[in-house]
Amino acid sequence: MAASVSTPRAGITLLQVMTLSLLPLICLMDTRGSASTVVPCNIYNSSQHGGLSADCTHRNLTRVPSNLPSDIVFLDISDNEFEVLENFAFKRFSKLKHLIAARNQLKLLEVKTFHGCVSLQTLDMEFNQLDYNNLTFQTGVFERLTNLITLHIEGNLNTDMGSYPDDLFKPLRNVENLYIDTFHNTVFDKQFSFLQHLRVLQLGPNCNTLQLFNNTFEAFKNSKLESLYLYGCSFKDIELDTFKPLIFLRHLIMRFTRPLGIRKAFLSLHGLQHRSMETIHFHTVLPSLSISAEEKLQATKLDSQVLQYLGNICVKQLIVVDCEVFLMDVPSLMATTFSKCIEHIDVQRNRFQAYDQTYVATVLTFVHLRYLDISFSSNDKRLSFCEDTTKSRFGVSSGRFNFKRSSSLPVIIYLPRNLSLVNICGISTNLGHMITPDVKFVNGEEVNVINMSFVGLTDVSIEISGLENLHTLDFSHNSDLNIEPSFLDAFPNIRTLYLGGRSLKDNYLMEHGKRLFQHLERLSVLDMSHNDLNILPRDILKSNSQIKVINLAGNKFQTFPIDTKSTPSLSTLDLSDNSLSELDAATTAALDKLVDRDSKKGLSLMLENNLMFCGCSSQRFILWLFETPVQLDNGGNYKCISENGSVTTTRDIYNRFEQEWRSCVGPFWLFLAIIGLIMQATTILCIILVIKFKSRIICFFLRIFGAPLRLPHCRDFPYDAFICYTQSAEQFVWYDMVRNLEEERNLRLYLRDREILPGDEMVDGIMQGIMESWKTVFVLTQNVDEDQWMTFAVKAGVYNITDLRTDRVLVLVHSEYDQQIPDPILRVIDEDCIFRYSPQTTDRDPVWNDLHNAIIGHEY
Repeated sequence: MAASVSTPRAGITLLQVMTLSLLPLICLMDTRGSASTVVPCNIYNSSQHGGLSADCTHRNLTRVPSNLPSDIVFLDISDNEFEVLENFAFKRFSKLKHLIAARNQLKLLEVKTFHGCVSLQTLDMEFNQLDYNNLTFQTGVFERLTNLITLHIEGNLNTDMGSYPDDLFKPLRNVENLYIDTFHNTVFDKQFSFLQHLRVLQLGPNCNTLQLFNNTFEAFKNSKLESLYLYGCSFKDIELDTFKPLIFLRHLIMRFTRPLGIRKAFLSLHGLQHRSMETIHFHTVLPSLSISAEEKLQATKLDSQVLQYLGNICVKQLIVVDCEVFLMDVPSLMATTFSKCIEHIDVQRNRFQAYDQTYVATVLTFVHLRYLDISFSSNDKRLSFCEDTTKSRFGVSSGRFNFKRSSSLPVIIYLPRNLSLVNICGISTNLGHMITPDVKFVNGEEVNVINMSFVGLTDVSIEISGLENLHTLDFSHNSDLNIEPSFLDAFPNIRTLYLGGRSLKDNYLMEHGKRLFQHLERLSVLDMSHNDLNILPRDILKSNSQIKVINLAGNKFQTFPIDTKSTPSLSTLDLSDNSLSELDAATTAALDKLVDRDSKKGLSLMLENNLMFCGCSSQRFILWLFETPVQLDNGGNYKCISENGSVTTTRDIYNRFEQEWRSCVGPFWLFLAIIGLIMQATTILCIILVIKFKSRIICFFLRIFGAPLRLPHCRDFPYDAFICYTQSAEQFVWYDMVRNLEEERNLRLYLRDREILPGDEMVDGIMQGIMESWKTVFVLTQNVDEDQWMTFAVKAGVYNITDLRTDRVLVLVHSEYDQQIPDPILRVIDEDCIFRYSPQTTDRDPVWNDLHNAIIGHEY
């Protein structure tokens, strides 16, 4: 019983193990890919393609995966390793409308490859290795694609000689867009006449045809071909009536063609005369590199003979770009069919010799003109190409516009009513220096963009009217341009203004900047880059609250130049290539305030190529670079100079910020710690001194702060002065001093020979005299140090000097014996306590008054 129960369980377990073991192999076989790792296709619903779509690109596939849903409408197997598309490869996908198999290694399409693709509308097999022969495209390979609308097989042809396989395109009766390569002597044979719904035909980029003949496109005369693209062709010549059979042609585009040359390209318009067209577009149609300079000049010259065919065509858009055109006789197009129809003229990046007033007058007769670009450079290359071209490329200097006011009546200029853009960037002119009256434009309501960069404009002081709706004005790269501060008042709706490239004189903005922008209330984009500015008025944009983009790159600002309070809508600020070392705290806080995360309003700030300082004073700025909500270029990582002078980056400083912070604050805290230790030691020392000299200190402070302590006065002493003298000075003391101080000035003097009675001790008498006298006067003559009683008196007198009576000792010294003053006295008395006398001293000498005042004059 146990065996019968366990056997089924064992069988189930074995089956599960086998299934799990084989599952990876089953899955790998199901993809039917290469031996390399295969990533499953991405299956998704697409509103663009109208159903289920499969993205199988970049998956190393060599065969179409068999596990794809059968109801897909879009399949992309590009960028794989397909070499062959096998019979019935797409049979399961009956709803498939778009098949993309570009950039593989396809060399063969089997005859029944597309059987079952009854709904296919787009087939793209561009840039493979499909030769145009019966081996690659076998007979009948397209016969089931009766609903095909677009076919891409360009970028495949690897040979110059040959012809298209017989009847290859005949089944494609509903094709509207065909992109193919060509041979040297391409002939569109009878099979192309069945493509009667064809609207777009592109030849190239492998366009090897050397010449187009009058019958080249004869097979398409019954088709509805509207657009002909000639891309990367090697034309040497085009016969005059080559395009004549294409009676529905509306767009002729010829790009990257050499060695045809632009002159022959315009001559090929002969067959399109008296037609209405949308676009004639010649881009990089160049002559041969091997021809002489004279032949090249002729090949790039569009004179009246060449332009006569264009003059008979009613075309809306003429584009001639990068064709090295040297001369274009625009005046010959006046009053032609062309002048009545043209709306868009783009002839930028050519080599026109010059423009004069006849060109301007002719263009103004193009009544439907909306767009005019005759610049040397397209807008996206304004700074480099246009400058080189204007200055030196052709050896033709740019004309200098100098529009100054005269007293004449205003000039009235009638513009084409629909004109919206004028681009004359970098043109050469014969207009010269002009003194013009004010200008009034009529029909200028639609003019939106004017580009006058690189034209040598030097002075704009005229008044203009009639261009009130202008929203973009470019005066950049006109060196030292002098603009009347009120000039821009004529354009109140201007939104974008370019004044970069040294277009402003030194200090112009400091003097006139605020007035210049005062009435541009709708200004949104302002470019003042590369002007060598180093300072701006802080309130220069006070009237421009709607400004969003400011470009100040390439200047010399060392501090943040604008007040962000005046620009609340600012979203982009370019300060790259300046001299900023850091932004202060007030500036970074103001920039952070411009970011509103709730409304998703951001701010982009460009600081590249400013050599930052990464020292201790800029640590706050370094943190801000990586923590601010402001979006910084290069992620806030810029070159900077460290504290020791080495070049590093702000990212590196930020990554080791704690270490840098310690190296900066360490010396400060060390200094603070030393100061603390000194204060602590001083405190301990004061405590010791207080303990040791407590009574003296208390007494000192009581005296200093007016404690009730009675101080001695002169009246407290029996004598005013103790006179100490040597034997050699007895006569001077007894006669002169007694007479002038005691008798004349009533001082009480203590004289040792008079006050010390016979039999008394001299020592006691001297000490008593010093103690009972208010001052002690030492009369010094020669040999002072030899008198023992004088020496004793000096020591006793100095000893009795206290902090409260520093002037108790006075010295009266003979003028010939200054060197006799004892050192103990010199160390304790001031200079104003020393008096001098001489043998010529009389009773009226000032020394007696001075000595009298010194004895009694200072009381406490």
